[in-house]
Amino acid sequence: MINPSLFRTIQNFPTDQFPRMVLALGNFDGLHLGHRTIIDKVVHIAEKVKGTAALMSFSPHPSQVIKGAKPVRQILSETQKTERLFSLGIQCLILLPFTEEFATKSAETFFKEEVIHPLSPVQVVIGHDFNFGKNREGNPKLLERLQERYRYTLTVVDEVLIGDERVSSSAIRSFIESGE
Repeated sequence: MINPSLFRTIQNFPTDQFPRMVLALGNFDGLHLGHRTIIDKVVHIAEKVKGTAALMSFSPHPSQVIKGAKPVRQILSETQKTERLFSLGIQCLILLPFTEEFATKSAETFFKEEVIHPLSPVQVVIGHDFNFGKNREGNPKLLERLQERYRYTLTVVDEVLIGDERVSSSAIRSFIESGE
């Protein structure tokens, strides 16, 4: 059993301590039902392949850094987020510092330099609406195209609905702001 570990850099990442990494990518700012679906999928796949359930996120939230973006109110503190992720079965949490310089990386450069070469995941799990890289140019279609080159399997998790309403952090923020 791997003890849960938190990393704030991928410099000299100890890949050998986290074999057969199954990696979720995203902000995971609220850990709502949609996020939980992705996390459950990562944990399940990691158990199946006798690998490591891992998650990469960013701190602070990109909206706090990107010029012109409306900063979003955090649903959970970083400490709450970390504790909950570990309690849900994430064994390796990587919280990369999100800076203005970081925001200028192209999607493919980010994926190659921050994910593939330091971590070597066997599987990558994302939500259907995950975007990343400069101008949010990276998306599930790009990650699908890169699978063969970088030798990983991609799993894209569909949206989660409650009734006919899509579960999202922005919807949850809206409910919180209106006292619901």
